[in-house]
Amino acid sequence: MKKCLLLLMAVLVFPLSAHAEDLLHALWPQGFPAFSAADRRHGVANDRAMPDRREPSFSLPPLPAAAVGTVRRVRLPAGEKAVALTFDVCELQCAVSGFDRDVVRALEDYGAHATFFAGGKWMRSHPERTMQLMASANFELGNHAWTHANFGIIDMKMAAEQVRWTQALYESLRAELGRRAEAAGCAGLMKAVPPGLAWFRLPYGRCSPESLRLLNRMGLRVIQWDVVADHHSSDNAAPDAARRVVRAVRPGSIILLHANLVPRNTAVLVRNLLSMLAGQGYRFVTVSELLSMGEPELADDGYFVRPGDNRSLDRSFGTYGTGENQ
Repeated sequence: MKKCLLLLMAVLVFPLSAHAEDLLHALWPQGFPAFSAADRRHGVANDRAMPDRREPSFSLPPLPAAAVGTVRRVRLPAGEKAVALTFDVCELQCAVSGFDRDVVRALEDYGAHATFFAGGKWMRSHPERTMQLMASANFELGNHAWTHANFGIIDMKMAAEQVRWTQALYESLRAELGRRAEAAGCAGLMKAVPPGLAWFRLPYGRCSPESLRLLNRMGLRVIQWDVVADHHSSDNAAPDAARRVVRAVRPGSIILLHANLVPRNTAVLVRNLLSMLAGQGYRFVTVSELLSMGEPELADDGYFVRPGDNRSLDRSFGTYGTGENQ
């Protein structure tokens, strides 16, 4: 209790970015632990089983008609320069992906806020990292489906399962985080951790009209992007890669990146982007913060740069995009 009283006093004295005042630093005093063997790609055994808990307790009301669609970016008031850095952390049914600690280190060094879209199976493979992301005052989480299934081709029963299983696992890990906070005398800090996930990112950027309606009926805002940053086929560490991204960024942009060690060298790209964009006067906010600042630009489909540019992926990554043929 004394530790938490000191922690809460620090919130009143120091600005929010000063460390030591959020749940992360209450439970992990040094912040995000260093890279470990479990963070590597294939660093833990692959678990193909269905989750034990499959139904979430928390639910959201359906979206109002004006909010239906996929959010590409946000129109901001004149003179406001903010962008949302978003990171997918996910894995397929057939393999385990990693956690890019260097991405988080770069964000921490700049005090940058960011949103992580987590797959349910990835969260099960990386429970400690998931709870650390939950606990950080600078980060928020969204839903990225259970096994990265392609929402352009799966049936609606599977689509609903991909969402609900991920929501349920988030709740289970949040409950564990709450038990640790209670044991540490800091349960009050759990108020900052949402009871459920309100944002959804389409795997492969794909959806069908039916799956988009399903997601919106489940109360989930579908958050896409207007800028694709890291690439599998290019050198993300090259300064030219960052300059290409910066040229595409506008106030209110949502930037697509990854923090699961796929693609490679994303952390170097992130450092370059943070430096270049900060030099142009941009600040880095979560999706929630960005949406509160302006009006979202909506589309009725999901895609990378232009409608239809991701449909070739329907023939890749297994029958439903999960990496295996069902």
